[in-house]
Amino acid sequence: MKLPFQNFEPQEAGPQYLEDLATAYWYSEVLFTALENDLFTILAEKGMTSGELADHLKWDPQATERFLRALCSMGLLCLYEEQYSNTVLAGNYLVRGKKYYQGESILWRKYLSAGWRELNNCLKAGGRVSYADDADGVELEQRIKKYIRAMDNVARAKALEVVPIFARLFDEGEILDRRGRFRGSGCGFSGAFSRYEGDTGGSTAGDPGE
Repeated sequence: MKLPFQNFEPQEAGPQYLEDLATAYWYSEVLFTALENDLFTILAEKGMTSGELADHLKWDPQATERFLRALCSMGLLCLYEEQYSNTVLAGNYLVRGKKYYQGESILWRKYLSAGWRELNNCLKAGGRVSYADDADGVELEQRIKKYIRAMDNVARAKALEVVPIFARLFDEGEILDRRGRFRGSGCGFSGAFSRYEGDTGGSTAGDPGE
């Protein structure tokens, strides 16, 4: 599914395209809010009515209904006989605990969004103008862990796209798997190349000292 602002024909586009660009962040905010409230995880086991979700999340019933309709229009929820449930996309990637969960990666993008509001100042300065605040050690450690988990989310999913590129590259020889040298904790590298462990002539080696 393409979002409206992605359906761009330069010779045919009119004011609606510009409006779609200006409101593109609406989609992000809806997705961020759903993830922050674990909405997709709540719906992982069974569908629920908007009233049931409103009670569970302690939201206003009418606002909840409108919010759920927005998620349906984005292709993340479906509605059948007054029951809302996850689409396949949401079920695979937005349910906490699933192998290819992308929630932490997506919410890291929300954290980054504040920097984009300084774009005008960045252009004037010729570079970055905002930096991390003076967080204490505990908070800084939490941020780092969130970043690593976010990058793991991305790498684990991207590994599925990377593997076919190397389909015949490692038929012979050995692979040096330097875990921890890949973006995130190394799970992306491991995920991409674990299929080659045990292949003819193939093996993996961890970091020295592991």
